[in-house]
Amino acid sequence: MTSIGTAAYAIGLEVAGKIGRIFGHGHLQSGWHPTASIGLLGSTAVAARLLALNVGELECAWGLAGSQLGGLVRNFGTMTKSFHAGQAARGGLLSAWMAQQGFSADNTIFDGEGGIFAVYAGKDGEPPDVVMRSLGKPWEIVYPGNFVKRWPCCYSSHRALGGLYTLIDRHGLRPEEISEIIVGFLPGGDQALVSRSPRTGLEGKFSIEYVIAAALLDGQLALNTFTDTMVQRETAQTLMKKVRRVRIADNKVFSGISGHNDITVITPRGRFELRAERVPGSPAWPMTAQDRTRKFRDCAAPILGRTRADQLLDCIERCQDLPDIRELTAATVPANNSLKRTKIVTIPASHG
Repeated sequence: MTSIGTAAYAIGLEVAGKIGRIFGHGHLQSGWHPTASIGLLGSTAVAARLLALNVGELECAWGLAGSQLGGLVRNFGTMTKSFHAGQAARGGLLSAWMAQQGFSADNTIFDGEGGIFAVYAGKDGEPPDVVMRSLGKPWEIVYPGNFVKRWPCCYSSHRALGGLYTLIDRHGLRPEEISEIIVGFLPGGDQALVSRSPRTGLEGKFSIEYVIAAALLDGQLALNTFTDTMVQRETAQTLMKKVRRVRIADNKVFSGISGHNDITVITPRGRFELRAERVPGSPAWPMTAQDRTRKFRDCAAPILGRTRADQLLDCIERCQDLPDIRELTAATVPANNSLKRTKIVTIPASHG
């Protein structure tokens, strides 16, 4: 990644992280999906840096982004949830590009009555002026750091999954011996896990009951874990019924990256318990190089084929040393693709 790209990435995380503090947990509790809303504002900052917008253009870009904020938690368990992430990236680029072309928008969109903070921030959010003074002190990429999704399912289930895998490793737990699995959630911790009796792959992504069952039955979770067939198999449906959610009392609100989960597995051999406080993929429990490679192949190989996926991974790992970026873009095309010619759109060097 170039220095400009690295700076843009860090700035995007900084903007998103600081706005998240202003929005607070109340934003999600009100039904908004932060990936769609906060993600859009962060991606606008990234695109503005890459396009070298001036201050006035950046203010306009955020004004444009402000009228695109959305994304409802009600759509979790459907294809639209994934659309939220893509739309956030697209909307940020579109907002920055339109501002660069001279499109107008309110240039103080964050402030005052009817502004972004007044409309979208929850009551538990931090005051904007306090958060603004903390920009870069420290940078969000430094603390709390970057969190990477370990498995292709709702992040709110990952900490509990990490705890379950730890218990499996310690005690050799087998699905056939399980009498009951109890998962404790702090307030807000399972709000996004909207499916309790899933029947489709999409619903399974938002079900702690299914991901716990799948982890026990299959070991590793992958994209093919979340198909209708896999969710509907009798073994998974039976095991799901043994998973029970309980509430952990607390006067604060938590999320998939804050707080903890209590995991209890009951078997004829005994009762095995663990408090899961780390999230797989977080700075406290980072993914290994093997984890990252496995995840990349799981995503890329079904489209490109294993050989082509490995070629693309090699290009990505050598990205800074490639003499021509077209080697990388060519590697993203399946070997049997009928498209013989691809138009390459270049960005002037002055814009990164």
